[in-house]
Amino acid sequence: MRASIDRDQVSRTSRGYRERFFHLSWAAALVCLAWPGKAGAQSCAEPKASDFQKTTLLSGGLDRPVQMAIAPDGRIFIGEMATGAIKVYKPGQIAPVDAGVVPTRFLNEDGLLGVALPPDFASSQFLYVLATDPDNINRSHVLWRYKLNGDKLDAATKTEILRIPRQKGGLYHAAGGLHIDKKGNLWISTGDDSNPHSPQNSGFGSLYTNDPGSDAQKSSSNTNDLRGKIIRIHPEAALTDGKWYTIPAGNLNETMGSFWNAADLAKVRPEIFAFGMRNPFRFTVDDQTGWLLWGEVGPDANSDSPTRGRGGHDEFNVAMDPGFYGWPYCIGNQYGYNAVDYANGGKIGDKYDCANLTNTSPNNTGVQKLPPARAPIIWYGVANKTDFIQQMGTGNETAIGGPMYRFDNNLKSASKFPAQYDGRWLIIDWYRHTHKFITLTKEGKLDKWFDFLVTGMNSDIGAEYGPDGALYVLQYSQNAYSDNKAALYLIAYTGPHDCAVSLAKGATGRPGSKSAMVSGFQPITLPADAEGLEVFDLSGRKAWTYVRNGAAGALRIELPKGLALNLLRVRFM
Repeated sequence: MRASIDRDQVSRTSRGYRERFFHLSWAAALVCLAWPGKAGAQSCAEPKASDFQKTTLLSGGLDRPVQMAIAPDGRIFIGEMATGAIKVYKPGQIAPVDAGVVPTRFLNEDGLLGVALPPDFASSQFLYVLATDPDNINRSHVLWRYKLNGDKLDAATKTEILRIPRQKGGLYHAAGGLHIDKKGNLWISTGDDSNPHSPQNSGFGSLYTNDPGSDAQKSSSNTNDLRGKIIRIHPEAALTDGKWYTIPAGNLNETMGSFWNAADLAKVRPEIFAFGMRNPFRFTVDDQTGWLLWGEVGPDANSDSPTRGRGGHDEFNVAMDPGFYGWPYCIGNQYGYNAVDYANGGKIGDKYDCANLTNTSPNNTGVQKLPPARAPIIWYGVANKTDFIQQMGTGNETAIGGPMYRFDNNLKSASKFPAQYDGRWLIIDWYRHTHKFITLTKEGKLDKWFDFLVTGMNSDIGAEYGPDGALYVLQYSQNAYSDNKAALYLIAYTGPHDCAVSLAKGATGRPGSKSAMVSGFQPITLPADAEGLEVFDLSGRKAWTYVRNGAAGALRIELPKGLALNLLRVRFM
């Protein structure tokens, strides 16, 4: 029996670049070379389990919490799926404050789905909420904006920003996560709104064209529909062309001009960033790279079928730019489902070619020709006993995409995570209680796995780093749907901050805006295969950057005089 947070109750490498550090001292020829992955290498020591402390902030007063948003002052706003209530954790208090109730309708996967705060929250006091319209006839998920008055929702300020129509009678795959990036762009995840349990789908690809409610081609792979997507908009304080939002540059319709013609592009909703998703329940956006990272809750078949395709797989995905992610034609590592011709009695066809797909469903109102499907970086399932079983474990699965950590050396906090965790993405499986950190290469591929050192974690529905750099974890229950023991935890790092680790390189451009050759006491040889170097003091603060300016081969680089007389670490890029 497979269970998941989408309420399906039916069965179902090496781095892209090298980092090398030197200790440099004018007084002594101290050289400590660290080659990640090399035997006998010296590098910053990994923190120990004893360096982390888990504290319960709330152990009561929450009913089926679904998402949280952390304010700069440390308050945590928590949305309850079934009740529509917004609860507020205030630092130092043992019970949450009732902020108000967002009118909604709770049924299966409908209800209050997501909450988010903008970067200017301190001045705007805006709270964004995604919830199901309580009107049972007008089946929609709606993005609303409220203004807060202290800890309370001001109901008079409720503003409808965006409406996403739902299938009449639809009950499945709502997703509903919200995230606002540092630019103020608001990202929304939406599910495919398709019945996976119909006899025709049977937990495989939702392809039953005779019933739109069981056909994800009407939503996920439909470019003229907002379901089965991660969409990106920029909320505005005032109406602009009759809308409360504008479209940021670089969404799907702007980037696909070489693949689709003008007539096709007219059928692409401008709000869409990425599409072809089943239930991208929880996700994040890395503010340093701009990459979209998410967990995809997959289909329910617990075994492979010779006539339908692979059993269910959950996934973790990375989108460096807009694209298509395969649903409902492909799952896992480009495993194509068998096509089914329902117009001719359900005749089973060949498996879909994930690199060459068309949406010919009569329920499709968008473009027919689809871009090649992109594979996830991690895929795993009940029937798959080989792929990532060592890291993700076994059993039913529910992938939750957690936050990316970015170390801030200027943040004065005794509980912030250490510099060694910079660039590590937290991934969770809600059902399996699996928690892991992973890093990514500069190409957006899976790099390394790291254990989550805190024990006793349960069915956690989300996590966020607070303004103090510590990790806050929202527990839905102790064990899937078997209880309603919700909780809020703080995981603080209490170990030493004595390791200088460079921040990960961004997706575009190189650190530093120009190259420089300056005189100094201590010269360094820049290897021929390095693009440049970054200099850090022993607290981890970046002090100087040099970027190669066209000259090939090994170069002799002289540090500024003020740096050369100190003990430093240098990273070759």
